[in-house]
Amino acid sequence: DLSAGDEKGAETKARREYDALHKLQLYQWAPRILDSYQTAPGYAGEMFFFTVVDPAAPCIEERASDVSWNTTARLAFARSTVRALEELHGVRSGDEPVVHRNLTPKTILVKHDNSPILTGFERAKMPTGSSVASSEAPAGGWDIAVAPEVSSQGLSAADCRSDIYSLSASLISLFQLREDTDSRRA
Repeated sequence: DLSAGDEKGAETKARREYDALHKLQLYQWAPRILDSYQTAPGYAGEMFFFTVVDPAAPCIEERASDVSWNTTARLAFARSTVRALEELHGVRSGDEPVVHRNLTPKTILVKHDNSPILTGFERAKMPTGSSVASSEAPAGGWDIAVAPEVSSQGLSAADCRSDIYSLSASLISLFQLREDTDSRRA
């Protein structure tokens, strides 16, 4: 329900997130869309929705505390996530890549098969359109995984390097509290 919040441009942001996800459906790491962006019955112009299937998977922030998730599986997941970001940055229109701008331990999910799902595309910069995301810090402040240039200058300063920083800062949480040699090396 976009009318429930006070955020400016909420409908535009929701539509943008849907459009971004729609363009990324051919990738395994993108959340699956079940229902297209549409008006809620009986609420024309007020409420819109689309249904995303996958986000029931835990985020890496939650999954990192799972002692049954061994180091080998964590390393494989980290590699898959790096490949997913590489594919995301490879989605282009002209010279501009897609820039996620919202990679955090909460927006990177772990599917049942140990593969990643990247979520949080409401701040994404798509190659063929202008961003609708605010350049100001979110209400709760920037996540610790946000690149320094984004923290100081806002989302307009984000580029592929910022995404790489955010991904790296997010993946660190998978290995921080583990004492084995491979975790320390990772």
